[in-house]
Amino acid sequence: MQAQRSRRSARIGDVAVATVLVVAAALGAAVVLAGSGGARILAPGNHGSHASWLVGLGGTTSLAGAPHDILEITLVGALVAWLVVVGLPAPRWWAWGGALLLAVAMAGPPLLSGDVFSYISQGRLFGVHHLNPYVVSPDDVPTDPVLPFVGWRATTSPYGLLFTLVCAAVAPLGVAGALWALKVLALLAAGAIAWLTARIARRRGVSPARATLFVVTNPLFWLYAVGGAHNDLLAVALSLGAITLSLDDRRLAPALAVASVAIKSSGAIVTAFLIAGSPSRWRAARVAALSTAVVVILTFVIFGPSGLSGALGLGGAHRVTRLSLPSVALGLTAALRWQPWLELTAAIGTVGLLVATALRRVDAVAAAGWSTLLVLSCTTLLLPWYAVWLLPLAAVSRSRSLRLATIAFSAYVIVARVTL
Repeated sequence: MQAQRSRRSARIGDVAVATVLVVAAALGAAVVLAGSGGARILAPGNHGSHASWLVGLGGTTSLAGAPHDILEITLVGALVAWLVVVGLPAPRWWAWGGALLLAVAMAGPPLLSGDVFSYISQGRLFGVHHLNPYVVSPDDVPTDPVLPFVGWRATTSPYGLLFTLVCAAVAPLGVAGALWALKVLALLAAGAIAWLTARIARRRGVSPARATLFVVTNPLFWLYAVGGAHNDLLAVALSLGAITLSLDDRRLAPALAVASVAIKSSGAIVTAFLIAGSPSRWRAARVAALSTAVVVILTFVIFGPSGLSGALGLGGAHRVTRLSLPSVALGLTAALRWQPWLELTAAIGTVGLLVATALRRVDAVAAAGWSTLLVLSCTTLLLPWYAVWLLPLAAVSRSRSLRLATIAFSAYVIVARVTL
């Protein structure tokens, strides 16, 4: 009798999860179709263009209804679906449900952000025009065909050497080819994140299916990060690869972590905790130092001193977004005024967690997650897809409080995005 009840509960859970995932996918498809129809709030890179290479599989179909309403309904519905999924036992077919959401996000135009066109522009500056993207901005080449789609036209590259070289490598494919190459790369990185999350969770005694669903079904992951083809996915995939290698104390783990920083500076958090928590700490520090030296020297040789400052993301140091917790709590102007103190708070908290990790007082993965959450809470420049930095760390952590805090943070970002 007890076994029958357990099987019945499992079937009910499977049906519930299947239902909410299908609903989430349908809502995502509505965003894809509306964005394909030219709604700039859903696909900011459109700029009124309906080129087939841009709008994706949705063609130029436009849904009836205001894009604002479609976005708000989708975000709220996808948030509810995620909360239901993470609150139920993970079904056996979890991989197919996650893959469905990723495929929907991939199918349309770049969603909810035009950053991918900035990636293409920076790659074309170097790979096509042979200019330094850390000195020259997209505006400096007004005849480039990608310029009409670029939002930040006067901004130089804030990304690392490795990502700049990736963008330059796809630049010869043309604007359309580069766009879809970067979208495919983002999808592959998302798949790698899902696989690595499951693998790390299994090694750490956490349910692989639940951990992966925690990441993949979060709308900030599949709708924003994958839908927008953000490079955060590639950086996080490399960080998780480093964590996977570190579980066996592999020598290359710190090098892979440094590679994530060479994509985007946000990877530095996991890199620091990986070294602090390594069983062979000094060896890990030496490998990381050597890898960093290689990246720094190559960056200097190829791009000069400007490449070093640009790769650290210093260009966004004085920006503020309405979504950030400081701007909501203090107002935009006050948030900028308090920015140095907020950064100091995040730095002190991170150093404290690093010391505790080095002394074996706390788990390195959980400490990296808490540090990431602290940084995201203190930054004045918060964008929805930055949650990708946090989600896998919380998913594979044994800390229930970190997962609950991550759920609260994700809910805040989505609700704030809908209401602000």
